[in-house]
Amino acid sequence: MNSPDTPLKNKKILVSGASAAGPSLAYWLDRYGFDVTVVERHPTVRPGGYAIDVRGSAILISRKMGILEDLQEADTKLEDIRFFDDNDEIAAAMDRNFGAGGGIAGDVEVLRDDLAKILYDKIKDKVRFKFGNSITKLTENADGIDVEFENGDNEHYDLVIGADGTHSNVRHLVFGEESQFAHFWDRYISVFTIPNYRGLYRKWDWHMRPGFFGGIQQYGDNQETRGIFLMTGEFRKFDSRNIPEQKALVRELMSDKLAWEIPRLLDEMDKATDFYFDSASQIKMPTWSKGRVSLVGDAAAGPTAFTGQGTSAAIVMSYVLAGELAEARGDYETAFKRYEEIARPFAELNQDIIWQGKEMQIPSTWEEVNEQLAAIDMMRADSGPVEEGSLVDIMQTAANSLDPKDYSRFYA
Repeated sequence: MNSPDTPLKNKKILVSGASAAGPSLAYWLDRYGFDVTVVERHPTVRPGGYAIDVRGSAILISRKMGILEDLQEADTKLEDIRFFDDNDEIAAAMDRNFGAGGGIAGDVEVLRDDLAKILYDKIKDKVRFKFGNSITKLTENADGIDVEFENGDNEHYDLVIGADGTHSNVRHLVFGEESQFAHFWDRYISVFTIPNYRGLYRKWDWHMRPGFFGGIQQYGDNQETRGIFLMTGEFRKFDSRNIPEQKALVRELMSDKLAWEIPRLLDEMDKATDFYFDSASQIKMPTWSKGRVSLVGDAAAGPTAFTGQGTSAAIVMSYVLAGELAEARGDYETAFKRYEEIARPFAELNQDIIWQGKEMQIPSTWEEVNEQLAAIDMMRADSGPVEEGSLVDIMQTAANSLDPKDYSRFYA
């Protein structure tokens, strides 16, 4: 085993992506003495997005990072989840914890943009950021990787890590077309900020019908209210930068679902400036590393937003990758191998959540709608102990399935 006194090699590392995985990885790499740059295509820390959960092993790591109190302060403190029928009458209701009372594995729920800001503020004075830029070419050679950027810059790094999401640019450049690794789940998601026209306070108002699950999310004082659509549909290619095209596709997918608040939400969607849209695809790869390049978070093993575990997995995977690089003193071949051996079982268990439990599914018939509403209505805070094999049990097991290794002896 390497000693902390062994000099680090391959210290200059480029991380692509500044959402959850990238800044988490950058924090730990800097903590261990690596020289880190983060490149992000968006001109700033990305605004908008849906609520995400940090739970299980990711809670332990957040505490080690010194951000747990910040996350708890930013917690949405959601009070109720209500499901409305076409007549705007409550058809089912539950608490934020799916009836688990004390929460799913001690989870903290925050808005994705709040998490991004917390992470950015933690490292902005220690790590270089290249906002409004992207990698266009990677050329590996004997002593590192030559990187060409969209703005014309050319730089040399020892290692490059793709932390740039399900549609990873780094993965595309190094491993090939996304279609080799993306497993489409016949679902799409769209999120956008709207006025709080229903006067909600820390509540989610949902509507469910065949092929659709979504509604309105409100997170309390000084917080945005957001509309969210979860839709089923056949695989469609779309330009990830063409927002008008994506909004038109949402309207097409929603054309036979114009009930409850849907028409109003579609109108608000057209006005939204922080519109988000994506297909639900899990990324499954035979290996996460190639030469001096590795992948982390959604880029390596995206579980989709439908599992509720993407952010936690990103935080955990980033912790392991940085820790193994520190323990191997920058020997990337050893570190990448150990990283995958440790993190892959955790990542795959969290991916499996998507098909375990009716609560994770979008119903395809009215019979399934009624069955799911009945199941949801039973998941109240006073529903008793968590049942073995229930959705809560499955999520708790996956969230806590990795015991974070202690790498603190390698702190710089």
